Amino acid sequence: MRKFYCFFDLASAYHALHILLHLRKVMAPERNPVTSVWSFPKLTGQNYFTWSEQMKAALQACYLWQYVTGDEPKPPKPPASPPVPTTKATVASTLSESPAPLKPSATAELDEDGDAFFYSPNYICWEKGWECYCTWVQSNGATMGLIKGAIDPFQWGHVSRAVTLKDMWGQLYQLHFVTR
Repeated sequence: MRKFYCFFDLASAYHALHILLHLRKVMAPERNPVTSVWSFPKLTGQNYFTWSEQMKAALQACYLWQYVTGDEPKPPKPPASPPVPTTKATVASTLSESPAPLKPSATAELDEDGDAFFYSPNYICWEKGWECYCTWVQSNGATMGLIKGAIDPFQWGHVSRAVTLKDMWGQLYQLHFVTR
């Protein structure tokens, strides 16, 4: 039976917890103390300016406005398969050559004999890359769902091709503000 142990530094753990707490607020607004920010009329077309300001305030309250502005850019998608794991001796020599931000604190898997099987820094960077990418995709998608729920169903066709929240917001802006 294999067991996986991964020890992240405190900053990584804090960042992951921070993201989880904000996603929880977004995914369950009924249990969120900022629920009142979500109680405003749906976008109908005539109320774009008021709606956009209220939506902006709601997204800022949930720390999601950076997805609209592009300040939280989509990270590149990592390769589908991880780099090949290496032995402890290979990791020790590679770690001494790694730049400081990429050095893992300690990651090992125990095989059936109880021997540690270490992963290279490249594997750990790949794993963190997937974590970052998936978090961005989930946050962007959840926020797009919130906006879609806050617009009149007749408006959905105008944003149906949007892939990112920034695209969605831009399409609504073009439709309701620029064309008027």
